[in-house]
Amino acid sequence: MIKTEYGTFDGNKWESVSQLCFKNNFREEAYQEIKATPGDFGIEGFTRTGKAFQCYCPNEHYSSKELYDNHRNKITKDLKKLRTYEKQLKKILGSTKINKWYFVTPNYAKNEIVQHCTQKKEEVKSWNLSIIDNDNFEVIFENIDFLHPYLKTAIENSNIKIDIVPENQIVSNDKLKWKDSEISLIENSQSKNAHHLN
Repeated sequence: MIKTEYGTFDGNKWESVSQLCFKNNFREEAYQEIKATPGDFGIEGFTRTGKAFQCYCPNEHYSSKELYDNHRNKITKDLKKLRTYEKQLKKILGSTKINKWYFVTPNYAKNEIVQHCTQKKEEVKSWNLSIIDNDNFEVIFENIDFLHPYLKTAIENSNIKIDIVPENQIVSNDKLKWKDSEISLIENSQSKNAHHLN
């Protein structure tokens, strides 16, 4: 769990909040979420204007050096997936080419991470991938402030849980109560209609 000025996050909550913000902030650019299954292709979603997003929240608090190492390794690993899954991503992206790859995380500790992103940008461009806009490609590191202005709303919505009970877990007594209630409502409605007709 990571504590920020906006609240506490784990990986699942961070992804949920980030997705809600991406969908609102980039609605006009036709943002499209990419589900983690059947595979993680190194992006959580993209826009038809060429922006791609990867959100990440560490599992624990790190020292400045540990956090930098953690972010550096994660960025390196996820960018390699663009190369590994180029064919799969091409099918998803269609004619869209990635010109900006955003790595969005709650916070960072060292400016060196921006230097690392600049180095990785040149490396990715050297791969000459069909899904990358080599003339404009950037690797951009962003913290929690990037999720404004919908951050507060997204956090509130992520805290709302809806419990849906599968039908096979509904006990017989509950089914009978609903059935009796349904019959009662129908009879009541028929009685009112008959009264109006008379």
